Amino acid sequence: MGAEPDSLAATKPALALSGLSKTFGATAALRDVALTVRSGEIHALLGHNGSGKSTLIKILAGFHGPDAPVICSAPDATFPMGDHAAARAAGLRFVHQDLGLVDTLDVVDNLALDGQYVRRFGGLINWRACRRRAETLLAEIGYDLPVRVPVGRLAPGQRTGVAMARAVQDGDGPVRLLVLDEPTAAMPASDAERLFEVLAGLRDRGVGILLVTHHFDEVFAMADRVTVLRDGQVVATRPVDELNPDSLVEMMIGSEVAVAESRRSGPPEHEGRVVLGVTELDCDGVDQVSFDVRRGEIVGVAGIEGSGRSELLEAIAGNRRRSGRVTIATNVVAGNRPHAARQAGLGFVPANRPRHSLFPSHDVTANITAPGLGNYLRAGLVSWRSEVSEAKKWVTQLDIRPSEPQALIRSLSGGNQQKAVIARWLARKPEVLVLSEPTQGVDIAARESIYDGIQLAAETGAVLIGSSDSAELARICDRVLVMHRGKVTAELSGEELSEQKIDRLCIVSAQPTAEGATADV
Repeated sequence: MGAEPDSLAATKPALALSGLSKTFGATAALRDVALTVRSGEIHALLGHNGSGKSTLIKILAGFHGPDAPVICSAPDATFPMGDHAAARAAGLRFVHQDLGLVDTLDVVDNLALDGQYVRRFGGLINWRACRRRAETLLAEIGYDLPVRVPVGRLAPGQRTGVAMARAVQDGDGPVRLLVLDEPTAAMPASDAERLFEVLAGLRDRGVGILLVTHHFDEVFAMADRVTVLRDGQVVATRPVDELNPDSLVEMMIGSEVAVAESRRSGPPEHEGRVVLGVTELDCDGVDQVSFDVRRGEIVGVAGIEGSGRSELLEAIAGNRRRSGRVTIATNVVAGNRPHAARQAGLGFVPANRPRHSLFPSHDVTANITAPGLGNYLRAGLVSWRSEVSEAKKWVTQLDIRPSEPQALIRSLSGGNQQKAVIARWLARKPEVLVLSEPTQGVDIAARESIYDGIQLAAETGAVLIGSSDSAELARICDRVLVMHRGKVTAELSGEELSEQKIDRLCIVSAQPTAEGATADV
């Protein structure tokens, strides 16, 4: 627990707010939230996916405004929520999960971009003094880094150190509250331990720390108190020494969990041949993972942020450097070769649809037929009629609206865009279809059509789905692999496969497999 700071300011709460509500359309993201973070404490903010944590942090940072005015208290000031400049003046600082660093610039520039350059007489930058200042800032919080190296070359823990040094520098007055959003999501354990030493030092200096995390081991090792959000409401605020992992899980997911009716007709016999084989796959965020998926199976991958779920799918699809062995049907696919994976029969639907999936200036037809133009060649030329005919088939099959193949893809809703991306791969009948967050940001009606498409893919091949929606995985999958810190720590199937069981295993740090062993999947 933290030492009691001596300063008078530190005896006041670093942050106190109440009555905070925020709605987006018909969705209530936060409802009458109250939160107090004491000066000189580490206060953990917990909640499952969609609980409202991110919305609360974004309002504190001034990215969103509350539904009605809310005045916050800090040691030296009060300020309105939703006002970034006022929050900063009151001593609030943030280290977001996306660190906001400029990878091509060195540490000196990243620490000075907000106007903190040391200047000579006449306004010229004193680079030697800037470097000394950067080294001092980092040393004050316990980091020793090369300050002339582009931050893109630094290790994840070092990058977080730069972001923290930037946040706590006193250019706009003393820091009263430091907010960290999943700071260890991409860190190895050794870097996380270094970060916790830094946080302990800041706590002992009287800084209040609001730590957003999914990892219980971090909570019990570092935090003084915990606030749990569920469905946009504060469930409880309790001292850590009054809690255990089971009580935290119960507060986070509740005692009642709705069980959606399965769309699967029943567990398949899994007698089909292995279509996707993964053996000792290792990459940034994934540690020696092995499993098989057979023809006709729909296998899910569950895990919180930083579990390695997304990295695993990207590595299988050839979008990341990796070691280990990946086979598609009988073909061994080299790492970091997405084209080779596609040629071997893999289709990949990434999570970031606008950036990585769509051709926004083209119509629905082009977005469906793009990967297989060779199928529409007639006398050496691409047949427009053949393309449109294929697109019309999938527009009807997946109920893409408007049902006009010539409509620009960017004019469609997000759900209908996603249907078109899935149709792109269904048209090619892939041996393996890999989907990351396939229904994120999609309405209920569109979800059902997407699930129909996933079922179609399983009729001719195998499907691997990574999703943060446990209810979705429980509903449509035959098996679910649960990941924690880069390893597969559990497998669920049959009667064991439920939303509640997935949530519990994702939240609680499952016991790792024995040294050198792989999960029985």
